[in-house]
Amino acid sequence: MDVTHCTPNRFYIARINGKYYRLKYLHDFEFEMYHKKKKVATFTLNKCFSYVFIPSATELAQENMESRALHMILRKITGDEAFSW
Repeated sequence: MDVTHCTPNRFYIARINGKYYRLKYLHDFEFEMYHKKKKVATFTLNKCFSYVFIPSATELAQENMESRALHMILRKITGDEAFSW
């Protein structure tokens, strides 16, 4: 995932120069860097470079719960307990 696919007001874990940082995407390649819950810096990343962005653990857990819930609903609707996609 690169900077152009980031969603505003979401937190990401970014690997920059071999180190991991917790970043909040604002807009137009502008980010806030956090250490624990304290804002450390605000900066702009160059769109020409490639960065690795990973959604935060809480967002990944939420997406997994939503996926499991949808899967359970589809199983109930189809009546097939072996249903999978």
